[in-house]
Amino acid sequence: MIFRQAVKAIPGAVWLKRKLFGLGFSGTVHVPLRRASDRGAVPARKRIPRPPDFPAQPRFVLYRIIGNDLVPRHRKGQARANLPFILRHESNWPDCEKWFLVNRIVDKDEEAAIIRLLENAGCRYLHIPFEHQEYASFGWDLKGVPPSFLPTNGDFYRLKPEQKARVIARLNRLKINYFTHNNGARNIALEHGRSRADWILPWDGNCFLSDEAWHEIRSALLEKPDTPYWLVPMARCTDNNLLLQSDFRPLATDEPQIIFRRDAEECFDEEFIYGRRPKVELFWRLGVPGPWDDWGIEPWDHPCPPFSPDAGAWSQTGWVARLSSGRRDLEASKSSDSITPDSNRALIRAQACMGLVDRLDQELISRKLNNAQPLLGTNNTPPHAPEVVNQALRYAGSAFALWDGSRQNIAMRSAMQACFTLTLACTYDREKADKEATNANGREQKVRRTLAELVGRLTEISNCDKRRFRVPRSRRSRDKFFPELVFMLDCLRLMKASDPAFHEIDQGLAEWLPARATALQAAYPLEGDDLAGSLMEKIAIHYYLGDLIGLRDTLRDAQAWRQTGGSQIGGNARQRSAALLLDLVGRRTYGLSSWPSIEQTRDNQTAEAGGAMACTPVTLQTLRILQDSRLRLRADSGTATSSPADPARDQ
Repeated sequence: MIFRQAVKAIPGAVWLKRKLFGLGFSGTVHVPLRRASDRGAVPARKRIPRPPDFPAQPRFVLYRIIGNDLVPRHRKGQARANLPFILRHESNWPDCEKWFLVNRIVDKDEEAAIIRLLENAGCRYLHIPFEHQEYASFGWDLKGVPPSFLPTNGDFYRLKPEQKARVIARLNRLKINYFTHNNGARNIALEHGRSRADWILPWDGNCFLSDEAWHEIRSALLEKPDTPYWLVPMARCTDNNLLLQSDFRPLATDEPQIIFRRDAEECFDEEFIYGRRPKVELFWRLGVPGPWDDWGIEPWDHPCPPFSPDAGAWSQTGWVARLSSGRRDLEASKSSDSITPDSNRALIRAQACMGLVDRLDQELISRKLNNAQPLLGTNNTPPHAPEVVNQALRYAGSAFALWDGSRQNIAMRSAMQACFTLTLACTYDREKADKEATNANGREQKVRRTLAELVGRLTEISNCDKRRFRVPRSRRSRDKFFPELVFMLDCLRLMKASDPAFHEIDQGLAEWLPARATALQAAYPLEGDDLAGSLMEKIAIHYYLGDLIGLRDTLRDAQAWRQTGGSQIGGNARQRSAALLLDLVGRRTYGLSSWPSIEQTRDNQTAEAGGAMACTPVTLQTLRILQDSRLRLRADSGTATSSPADPARDQ
């Protein structure tokens, strides 16, 4: 143990070990799998007697659930395009009532067109609207993914692309389940149908029954009413017109649809995510054998359920066609989703779900967040605003004196600290800070030149030395990251607000900021101070650039970090400052009710005496701890004699 610790203390030793023994994060990691077949023998087939009042000539009710077109898994508008085919060519059977369920369609124009078709045809339908406010209330399902596979940890980066896609989908399970709502809609159809008919068919929206298929299904149910669950195998069609041929019967080998007797006890589990066995989970409970018994259940999947008391009380009959999705290449794939879950179709389905999540999240965040405002902005005045402006100039004067080839990191950090004090002054009282800086021998112009020179240095580095984009291998977090970047970018934002000519500085950052964000992501996995510094820097960059999806993903990583215990208020200054900064941005992005507080401190309930500094508690605490972090970092670095003066010490 002591030897291992000593080896880890040698710079580059861990990296060399990974290089020599092939342990780098570019390789794959072993993912333990479970299977439904591990449960043992499937229960024997059985019957459950029908209720005493069950009629000899039962009634049926067929529901078709019409949901969102998930592009590129489906062609846009495909659900609406298939609806006229069903209305025109499927017969009406006297003992079968038909309903449609319009299920949380995001595109309001598409939803209106579908409802208009149904109403013009005189069809009965249920409508479940998509509510943006309800969608916004859902966060990430971090508890569903083992900590080692979270995006902040190493094993995630050694997964295969399709496995990463499934992890990301699981993290977004609550959002995906809201707008897909397949098992939820099936259960609504079941509940609605129990009082209307003796047999309920809660089926997918693109299902189509020919007269021959319907009569075969109906005859089987009339012959064996003591079987409460019936499975109807499905055939995927690439050409809908083939179904109009009287002698056409496709090979139905895909995942079956299910028919329930009205007294059946089981229903669908709404926790299961779309695309990861939401219907198969019921097959597992009922003991229906099939290829799904050997599908791998990954650590981030819902576990296989135990057998139900109704296990074995099922039978199979007939067939049903699934109309074209508009993607012939996926429908014709030999690798069916019901045979191989890792098929191309399953991967594209996961990507389609995340594409819709990205679009909805971007709309949501853009309505709540205005990145033209300072990240750490408030509207209150601290009593020492003029003093911190003076300190900004003192920091700036010392910063660039340090700038030489061997000390660029120190100089860059010192210059950013100059922006820290200016941010404090300007965000609390912009007017007073400007007036004070202007009256004192043109100090505002000096601060502007300092900021311009800092941006110029960053641009110079990016143009001359692309290696600066990379995160250096170092045991010291302060040599890798620039969490003070948040202050520099806030300072620049304030300057641009008062002087349009200052927008030219953006050109110098146009290359450096995106490249730096890419380098930070490539540096994962990280932990401790490294992860805290990276998260702070990424938040600053994504917020400044208006990259809302990058901002969201960084907040997701921050929540994952929180779950693994990295953001305890008792940690060191770097980690506490990162925790509170991320808390602030999370609340601004998602609202107070949707973003749980990372920590609860005394400052969340108290304000400064006299109310002079009474502001948003998280903001005030963030600024204090960020300043504490800055001072500790500089003291730890042993560069106090050559670093700029300490404003807290001078005051």
